[in-house]
Amino acid sequence: MEFHRNLNDNTWHCCINCSRWPANSYNILRAEKLPDPLKLCDLCKTLQDSGQCVRFPDRAIGSKASSSLRIAVITTAILAGVIAAAVLLSKNFDTR
Repeated sequence: MEFHRNLNDNTWHCCINCSRWPANSYNILRAEKLPDPLKLCDLCKTLQDSGQCVRFPDRAIGSKASSSLRIAVITTAILAGVIAAAVLLSKNFDTR
């Protein structure tokens, strides 16, 4: 399971449909359950207990899903870099 927490908060989240789910500047912890004494968000706990918690896709280290996701992220990052370089080059060679 994947847990996220904002860098400026000590509360961890496990449900991506939690209204307090960290959007940016966060830490990630991958574990079967949140270790003591770390604190789980009360809203995430309520979502879990009610069966409404939507979890992050399985990205356990070494799993097939993890490898596929890692490749997709790397490929996307490389593609974004190539596009950015092409845009910069086109601006440098624009003779208008």
